[in-house]
Amino acid sequence: MPKKTTAKKTISKKNGGKRRTLKRIPKEQYFVLLDGTRVGHYLSLADILEKVEETVLNHHVNEVRNDFASWISEVFEEKELAKLVKNSTSPEEIRLHIYKHVIKEHIRR
Repeated sequence: MPKKTTAKKTISKKNGGKRRTLKRIPKEQYFVLLDGTRVGHYLSLADILEKVEETVLNHHVNEVRNDFASWISEVFEEKELAKLVKNSTSPEEIRLHIYKHVIKEHIRR
């Protein structure tokens, strides 16, 4: 039986500073879109949002809820990013917030 892995944040040093590596999550925590597409990280979500059908997007993000923001907050514990995603009005804006977050938190530190 394969060893069960748990999600955790790790810190690594690069160029004398600290930066967080991208968090891996167990498959049970993957986001599953209405069309069955499985998403393992919010960075992958940003890529998928480039081509997602409008009906799928509207199912997950609407006036009542924002499933993407909830997933990012609960699974990745990225509260600041989740808030930005929750207040976004388009898939392009969500993608922009995700890419900026990755640059700020995982590349430039």
